[in-house]
Amino acid sequence: MKKQMIEPLKKIQSQQVSIFKELARIDFETLKIKPSENEWSVIEILQHIYLIELVSLKYIQKKLQFVDYLPKRKLISALRYNLMKAISLTPAKFKAPKFKIIAEFNSLEEAQIKWAQLRAALELTLEKIPNSVVDGLLWKHAFAGKMSVYHMILFFHDHSERHKKQIERVLKVVSKNTVDKFIY
Repeated sequence: MKKQMIEPLKKIQSQQVSIFKELARIDFETLKIKPSENEWSVIEILQHIYLIELVSLKYIQKKLQFVDYLPKRKLISALRYNLMKAISLTPAKFKAPKFKIIAEFNSLEEAQIKWAQLRAALELTLEKIPNSVVDGLLWKHAFAGKMSVYHMILFFHDHSERHKKQIERVLKVVSKNTVDKFIY
């Protein structure tokens, strides 16, 4: 694995541990409550983040079968990532891509286990990437296009940060609603 990926990997791992540590203090039934009909519950947000990472891993694993044909464009990858990051910092809402696979977590512990397995598979896959194509356009973001796996890992962090804020908003609404139910 290229050295430049080690720190971002540690960062997303630490971020994930932090998210689960905070959520462990909350009853799982509360995590399943939607703040409104058109909004995701906390567990649905976690499922979405997990699915993005799972689909990304499957995509790069498939692309690794065709390493001889991967274009190497560091500049275009960096530009696409920076544009995507700038857009993700805005309060704009984006339509989540539709996937054929689903993730359903029946407990927070199950989510942690599945995610740990996914991250282990990601690390193994990153180890297998030949140095000759590590800067290749191995990953494809649904809107921004093809980028390097380094930019994919950076995206994972940014994506989770964005949804962490969403989780906080959802929990404020949901916890207020559950408290209001007991007051009346």
